[in-house]
Amino acid sequence: MSGGQLIWRTQAGTHCARCLEPSADGTFYEFVRPYNFTSPSAAAAVVLDRNSNGRLEWKVVGSRLSYHQWQEENAQYSEIAEAAIHT
Repeated sequence: MSGGQLIWRTQAGTHCARCLEPSADGTFYEFVRPYNFTSPSAAAAVVLDRNSNGRLEWKVVGSRLSYHQWQEENAQYSEIAEAAIHT
């Protein structure tokens, strides 16, 4: 790892200059300011330094649920609540 800042470019051409900098010991990069990614997969690709499906890579804190599983569960609860309102 070089001592400079890391800049990445997504397929859409967006990038974040000065968002990631080497850690104090130089073993990893860390976010030094907030950055809004366009998708869970874009965020996962930067963090993991490879192509990835962010909906499967990201996990809900304190559980083994993936972001995809969490979305599916919430969608089911929303459908149940919506059906209850209209009955």
